[in-house]
Amino acid sequence: MQVKLTAREAKALAAKPTNNLEAYDAYLRGLAFDAHSAYSNAAQRNAITSYERAVQRDPAFVLAWARLSRADAALYFIRADQTPARRDAARRALENAQELNPNLPETQVALGYYQYWVLRDYGLAKDTFGHLREMLPGSSDILYALGLVTRRQGGTKASRTLSNASLSIRATRRSLAIPHGLTPCCESSQPRQSSTIAHLKLPQNDLDLVAAKAGIYQADGNLKEATTLLTGINVQSPIQPFLTKMTQLRLERNHNEAVRLLQARQTQFQFASESDKATNDVVLTFAQRLAGDTAGAKATAGQARNALEPLCREQPDNSFLRNNWRLLTPRSGRRRRR
Repeated sequence: MQVKLTAREAKALAAKPTNNLEAYDAYLRGLAFDAHSAYSNAAQRNAITSYERAVQRDPAFVLAWARLSRADAALYFIRADQTPARRDAARRALENAQELNPNLPETQVALGYYQYWVLRDYGLAKDTFGHLREMLPGSSDILYALGLVTRRQGGTKASRTLSNASLSIRATRRSLAIPHGLTPCCESSQPRQSSTIAHLKLPQNDLDLVAAKAGIYQADGNLKEATTLLTGINVQSPIQPFLTKMTQLRLERNHNEAVRLLQARQTQFQFASESDKATNDVVLTFAQRLAGDTAGAKATAGQARNALEPLCREQPDNSFLRNNWRLLTPRSGRRRRR
């Protein structure tokens, strides 16, 4: 192929990430879970477990530390776990990576995501990813990260340009294509965003990506296509696809079916966290109200509030939990939170 490598690229290819085969195996498993983590909290947690196993086997495995920091930061950012412990875990993993090799691109990427997802300093994160873009001009992952930060700052058109550039490099990367389809919803002048991902063929067993695609159809009002995609979602499906199914039933005004599925999930599904279980109760409360079951909604709301109270105390900065608690709490019964 007559490819010419830069000195940095040649050095990176020659370097061995770890001599511990068990650590490397755990790291590869973490990468596999990470590939599905954009729309799956369960995959994100599995990735964290794998990376933790990798650094336990080899504490000098800098790539695993960098990935562990990113995974912890992602779980913190998406509000699945905004405890101080999760925030500190992301910081400690980053510090370990920086101590081992602060100039490694993967360490710098972890720094950028920590600034973005934990510190919420979008300007600082953009500077970090911008520097990395100069170092690695052909990296689709860096362009993708820059696009996310730029969109967070309100630069939707610039974000779309970066997303297009990212996709042109890694056209087969499904996890990049779906959020690329979400960007136009921030631009009132843009055409229907479902046209961006209509051609994308997803494996039916990847329910998280299938549900994400269905969500884009829902946003466009194309309920027929969304229904087709969500046919296989049931009470045993992961939380994100299941909630997308509940949105679909609400849009179709099929509230009784939503209540039936949510009640079945309460007794049949093994929830990954108390937060997920409380979320199911919150959604059930509103489904019961819409179905006309006022007494049932009141009982479910009380159960959900009891579950959310300790979670809100444990994660005071988690706006998702706090807003759910407020939705279910009468104004006269709300206590001022400091």
